Amino acid sequence: MLKLIRDNYEGIIDERSLFKIPKQDSSVIPFIEKKIHEELLELKDSDWKDVNEYADIIEVILKMAYEHGVAEDEIETARIEKLRKRGAFKENLIYSYKEEVTTC
Repeated sequence: MLKLIRDNYEGIIDERSLFKIPKQDSSVIPFIEKKIHEELLELKDSDWKDVNEYADIIEVILKMAYEHGVAEDEIETARIEKLRKRGAFKENLIYSYKEEVTTC
């Protein structure tokens, strides 16, 4: 099994079992996708209470953004702008809508 891990692995795993994908190589994307799912499951398993799992998810999302040329400060700027214009998700508003059926 192959999986994306954090950069500071010393003392945690055997270096002989590592390989590195070169920077700017898009073959890392599936590993990032898999890591996002893994971290989300770990957060769910913590009953949504482990702050470290939230931190892990954010770090992996930022890695995905970086791989697609999106800077962390751009994300934060967009987040704040959306918050200012549209609000947050604090009010638990649920919208009932009818899904459109599209044909090809």
